Amino acid sequence: MTSRVDIGELAKNADYVLKSQEHPDDRSARLVMEARRRMLDDWKDFTIFLCVVFFFVAVTGLSLWLLIVQRSTLSPETQKWAETIIFSMVSGSITYFLGKHVGKGSRP
Repeated sequence: MTSRVDIGELAKNADYVLKSQEHPDDRSARLVMEARRRMLDDWKDFTIFLCVVFFFVAVTGLSLWLLIVQRSTLSPETQKWAETIIFSMVSGSITYFLGKHVGKGSRP
């Protein structure tokens, strides 16, 4: 037969102390490294965002310039490409902002 031990009874008379296994200097160094890593990741994300925005504006601007200023000298195929790019950029922007707005409502 096995004897049963009531853990609740043992816990009533015990003192518990939670200590970190990490030295305070190690902990502060780790926190500084984590903060630096987060900051670097934020800068990377921001840089990528700026590059995407720059590319978006450049491609859209070039397409608009072709359609507005150079319309008379464009071949029909180039005009179709420029219109397709404009419509893609506009629909992608609308989808992004609508998705961003809807996504906020579904988060807990």
